[in-house]
Amino acid sequence: MLMFNDQQSKWVAITFLALNFLFIGTAEAGESPREIASRLYKRITGTPLALDAPERSEMESLIRRGKIEDAAMIAVANDNFLNVTVKQWATPLMHRDHALQNEMNDGIATIIGMVRDDVDFRDVLSADVVYHAPAARLAGMGFNNFPARSPNNNQHYQRLDSEMVNLAEALEATPQGTDYAAGVLTTRAWGQSHLIAGTNRRALEMVFDQFLCTPLLGMSDTTKADTFVRRDVTREPGGVGAVFRNKCQGCHAGMDSLGGAFSYFEYIEGNNGTGRIYHSSQDQNSNVNNADGQPLFDANGVANKMNRAGDVFPTGRVTADNYWKNVWTDNKAIGWRGNVFEGYGPKSMGQMMANTKAFSSCMAMRTFQTVCGREMAPSERDILVGYGEDFERKGYNVKKLFAKVAASPLCTKIQ
Repeated sequence: MLMFNDQQSKWVAITFLALNFLFIGTAEAGESPREIASRLYKRITGTPLALDAPERSEMESLIRRGKIEDAAMIAVANDNFLNVTVKQWATPLMHRDHALQNEMNDGIATIIGMVRDDVDFRDVLSADVVYHAPAARLAGMGFNNFPARSPNNNQHYQRLDSEMVNLAEALEATPQGTDYAAGVLTTRAWGQSHLIAGTNRRALEMVFDQFLCTPLLGMSDTTKADTFVRRDVTREPGGVGAVFRNKCQGCHAGMDSLGGAFSYFEYIEGNNGTGRIYHSSQDQNSNVNNADGQPLFDANGVANKMNRAGDVFPTGRVTADNYWKNVWTDNKAIGWRGNVFEGYGPKSMGQMMANTKAFSSCMAMRTFQTVCGREMAPSERDILVGYGEDFERKGYNVKKLFAKVAASPLCTKIQ
């Protein structure tokens, strides 16, 4: 992540505005309003704009007046923006392999619904909400006998996908129905991808990777004490203590201090595509065992896997609750904000993460990749600052972010 002082930020903002003015002049000189409208529409909806489409005349009129972003917002209002483009944007975020071609799930549906409803997108990591398609709404659209949303399987969302249901019309928000809800971080999809087996460190790693565009290796800081490093991490890899101090400690010190947020969670797969999140607040006495053959939770409600391999370094940290603490607050690249850097469970941690500058820049970068069909070149990364700040000024509205990026001079070709 790139950070700037006040003077540098002013120059970035000036450059950002100048490029937008340059784009308007260049586009009008080199392309007709009809061509610009077609290009914008395809970027945003993933579908071509017909010559007789009702949106065309309005978009072309706005383009003639230099209102490129307003024209882009006309395309955003089309259902295919959600059904095609936002779905493509959300899918890698909610699958373990980050691939574009993956099945629909509750996490993807929730992101699509939040975008449609103009929700402050910071809530994606903390809100008590999940989106589904209720039976009555589906019946009104001509779809009957749909499986209902279930915490135990993905059949509801698979069917929405296979039947090509118009998600822009069908989705409806509903509470997750738990006392630990934290946006997509507590959806079945997130659990299946990141809370299964292991030690739940992956769940924390993927918050950084997917929503802050920051690999944990980029957070490494060997000056941090090993106070929170768990017992399953040797302090002498290969018999050499210096390796731990100069390498392993840098990531584990911060990762394990934050990872406690997921300590009450487990995900267990069943047969035939079934499986669900288990949480000690409601599953403390479950007779299901974990991958090690142990009960899911200890007497404190902590998933037993959190304290596995305790004989590796017996004096290491024993996880006793779902407390988390951010020891990386002096990492300026993330742009931490506020004054809450510790808490309990994923909701408060998600709120902290979504308030960072890195979150805004990451959403802008992912939008650029989706709309423009390419990675940003290193020489273009400074412009992310402008996109991210604009995203924040406009209330973390994803629709407006897509319009801003699609109208950008950096996104003039459809790949």
